[in-house]
Amino acid sequence: MDEKQERHWRRKTIRLWLRGHSDRQIRQRVPRSLGWIHKWQQRYIQWGWHGLKSQSRQRNHPSGYSTQVRQVVRRLRRQLAKRKVGRLIGARAIQREIRRSRLLPPQQRPSRATIKRILRDAHLTPRPPRPHAVYHPHPTPRDDYIIQAMDWASRYLEGGAKVYAFQPATHLSPSFGA
Repeated sequence: MDEKQERHWRRKTIRLWLRGHSDRQIRQRVPRSLGWIHKWQQRYIQWGWHGLKSQSRQRNHPSGYSTQVRQVVRRLRRQLAKRKVGRLIGARAIQREIRRSRLLPPQQRPSRATIKRILRDAHLTPRPPRPHAVYHPHPTPRDDYIIQAMDWASRYLEGGAKVYAFQPATHLSPSFGA
């Protein structure tokens, strides 16, 4: 949506309306629906010309949950981590505990994404382990040491039996191709 073009149509709609044109006459001159025309007429009535600017569509604020909700989530996470059996400490487990124990009314229960955000902000999420360097030895061919490559594939037979097929490749040695 081109904001400049939209504001042009909004202003034109209001000017025609202020001159006494009917909604149907305005609709013939402005390529928009009647609902759209009524929406901007109401905005003009409420806020004047400043009401014709686009407003933010954001409905939630990241800090929109009360400190009580945040405390409940953090406390439940710590309690779940102390359990000896199960140790389910993720957002789903916390959400289930909130629902089961009725610590919060239904309209205040946070979503899983919000629970994850609260835990991350409180530094209560485990960091993923650093990947370890994997050692892959590369054999060095010598005259007395022959390297052989082998391809293998797995296939399933009727009835579900799994069979491996091996096919040796050519021998590779330092003098190969010489």
